[in-house]
Amino acid sequence: MKKNKNDLFHLSVIQISKVMRLGVILIILGLFSTTTYAQNRQITGTVSDISGALPGVNVLVKGTTNGTVTDFDGNYSVNDVSDSDILVFSSIGMLTKEVAVGSQSVVDVVLSEDVERLDEVVVIGYTSTTRKNLSSSVSQLDNEEITGLVVTDVRESVQGKVAGVQ
Repeated sequence: MKKNKNDLFHLSVIQISKVMRLGVILIILGLFSTTTYAQNRQITGTVSDISGALPGVNVLVKGTTNGTVTDFDGNYSVNDVSDSDILVFSSIGMLTKEVAVGSQSVVDVVLSEDVERLDEVVVIGYTSTTRKNLSSSVSQLDNEEITGLVVTDVRESVQGKVAGVQ
């Protein structure tokens, strides 16, 4: 079979286009691997207040269920965090704080007390509820009434001042 110049030119254009397609595919795969690497980053840090470390603080990636709780020393570690994510720090009696991650790998946070919301929490044995959901009576004792008392037990300080404590 006799080949003319047009057939050879046509063949080389096809080969070039295959190489270009392969190059585009490799570039796209490279971009996906970079994006995947950025999302698999781990963020660590410590949560505290003015008096020290805060255990039991919820740390969540905003808009997801990805999160953790701080340990006894206030330390936490969250996986699968990207640069555009926002970490939300929340705890009972503290103001919720949101921090943009950016390029940080360590995010230390200091939370402030939320005095207004603290009045709404009532501790009952091993659980807690809000006053509006409570079906029994509530006794309130100001700290001025027990400040300065010399007692060895909390029960002694409220004995005779709160109904039902003997």
